[in-house]
Amino acid sequence: MKNKHIILGLGVVAILLIGYALVSGYNQNHYDGSQNTGKDVTFDGVNFKFVDLRGFEHRLSDYKGIPTLVHFMAVGCGGEYSMLNDNQLKQLGIICGRLCEKTQITIFTVLVSTCDETDLSQLYDMYNVTWILGNDYQDSKLDVVEKFSEYTPEDGMIVLLDQNLYVQAVFKGAVTVDSLMARIQILEG
Repeated sequence: MKNKHIILGLGVVAILLIGYALVSGYNQNHYDGSQNTGKDVTFDGVNFKFVDLRGFEHRLSDYKGIPTLVHFMAVGCGGEYSMLNDNQLKQLGIICGRLCEKTQITIFTVLVSTCDETDLSQLYDMYNVTWILGNDYQDSKLDVVEKFSEYTPEDGMIVLLDQNLYVQAVFKGAVTVDSLMARIQILEG
């Protein structure tokens, strides 16, 4: 019975993300990450703000000047999430351990959980999260998902932004520290 709730919860979150992308004018051309899109995700100065699970407000533009990773993660009503995100969180933890304290990168994990009763803060301890972690649906809106709708946000997706907040790569599927670090080093070079 519990497995049915897990599957149902993850299905609802996936439907929300896909539905939102369709309603907001989903672009059929998928970005392959091979070139600069030339689009600033702050869209002419319109900047998203994101409240983390500890109550601190972050604005994307506050981190301009260093590369940024934005990770999207669906969470079911019982706190369940895919094994893909288990991988992504572990990889982000290694990268943050190497680069966050030196302020060489900013990482956002954007959770999408529609259930108020789900304790999302347990992720801090489970993955030793030292980066920005919050629920985009906390205010019943998907503000951050909306900013990235052109790239069709999906569970586990990671977006790499350069120092000027331009999208440089979109990773859909499992990533490794090596593949992310290689792309980050290109931006630093």
